Amino acid sequence: MDDLMKSINSLEIEKITGESQETIKRWKKGTKKIPESAIRLLKLYVNGDATALLGKDWEGHVFKDGMLFVPEWRRGFTPGEIRAYSGNVSLLQALKVKYGY
Repeated sequence: MDDLMKSINSLEIEKITGESQETIKRWKKGTKKIPESAIRLLKLYVNGDATALLGKDWEGHVFKDGMLFVPEWRRGFTPGEIRAYSGNVSLLQALKVKYGY
């Protein structure tokens, strides 16, 4: 946790967690325990590790450069691509119902 806290400046931590600078100073000094929710947000922010926030089912999934990288695919998916996949799935389900597949 120390490495994580050292890798981010206090202003970024404030922006990510919504905590005051005073609280963040206490976290960095070790005089106040960092809540698990804040640790998860910071891990997601620093490492892009989806498991930090979404759980073990997301192991290997990483957010980086505005994209979601999945273990089975070399390149990341943009938000637009993810939205398009969702729309395509809905369209496919509607066609299956219409044509009886």
